[in-house]
Amino acid sequence: LVSAGRGRYGLGSRGGTLHTLVRSWAKAEASLKPWQGGWLTVLVGHLARSNKTRRRGNERALGLFGFAEVRTGLWVRPANLRRTLSALREDLVELGLDPDAICLDADQLAPETAVDAQTLWDTPALATRYRQNVERLAESTERLTTLDEDASARETLLVGRQVTRDILLDPLLPEPLVDVVARRAMIDAMRSYDQLGKAYWRRFFKREESA
Repeated sequence: LVSAGRGRYGLGSRGGTLHTLVRSWAKAEASLKPWQGGWLTVLVGHLARSNKTRRRGNERALGLFGFAEVRTGLWVRPANLRRTLSALREDLVELGLDPDAICLDADQLAPETAVDAQTLWDTPALATRYRQNVERLAESTERLTTLDEDASARETLLVGRQVTRDILLDPLLPEPLVDVVARRAMIDAMRSYDQLGKAYWRRFFKREESA
């Protein structure tokens, strides 16, 4: 937050970037391109690790974009993002990455065994979460038919918030590293659920305004 006057606050640059990411969950897969086997890498190993605030900023920013630390100070993710390297770096810095970090787009890593996707991202757990969220949304949709409108609005907020959080924090890995079909099914299911929830909330606010 930044001060906008006495007792008034607004979103700073980092908040704006994060706000954009939060609002784009429904189009998460539109930010991807086919993976050709390359890796986006960020080097922070040359930076002082004694500054805990700066280190946490690095970890938070890189984590939001699906990077994982493969070696101390070396973070990687598949190069399947449509963003240019310079645009990605700009977003990372706005979210807290040290401006002196070095970003690279690497066609190859040697040895290939240096990156174990299942270890870095726990891909089986990701696939399980995709399927569980689809089931959670289906069960909630059915349960809404038994609730009054206020309870239904509350339910869609709580359930939807949990699933959208999983989408926002998903590293968006490509095939064959993760079950892309299951991830797409989760996002599609959440889109439908989001429309259902908005309908309940529109009726809720309309009723409150007329009360």
